[in-house]
Amino acid sequence: MYSGLGVAALSNAVNEANSNVSKVGDAVTSNSSNITKLTNSLASTDANVAKKADSSALSSLQNTVVQQGKDLSSQGNSITSLQNSLNTTDGKVAKKAEQSAVDSLTGRVTKTESDITAANSSVTSLNAAIRAGNASSGDLIPNPTFDPAYNQLGFYGLRWCAGWMPIQICSQDFFS
Repeated sequence: MYSGLGVAALSNAVNEANSNVSKVGDAVTSNSSNITKLTNSLASTDANVAKKADSSALSSLQNTVVQQGKDLSSQGNSITSLQNSLNTTDGKVAKKAEQSAVDSLTGRVTKTESDITAANSSVTSLNAAIRAGNASSGDLIPNPTFDPAYNQLGFYGLRWCAGWMPIQICSQDFFS
């Protein structure tokens, strides 16, 4: 039935087939191990991605940060403006007098006004006296001394001797 050659060839073919099956089995085992590793890695990656924000959440967060930046900038400008206003006010307040100084100055001004009123009254009285004296005197040149002790004294005029003086005072003996 079977010849010796045919059995040997068949035996070689079976051995070769077994060898090939064994190699394919090793490859399948190796592939199965790699597939298991990839599956585990993919599961880990999926878990990590689930923890990450999606693009809409990131965009919303980015918009919020930009708006807060604008708000902070606006508030900074407002603070700068308020600081400048405060500095201006401080400068103006520093120029204002304290109440005690104002009260003291008010008292001095009031006293000065009283003194001026009294002096004005005296000047008015003197003017009236001079006018009355001029109106009643017969001399064309009124008493130049304005001193009642020398009233009229019989002056006949004025002479230049180191300035205008009544003639009786301006004599040679007076200057020698």
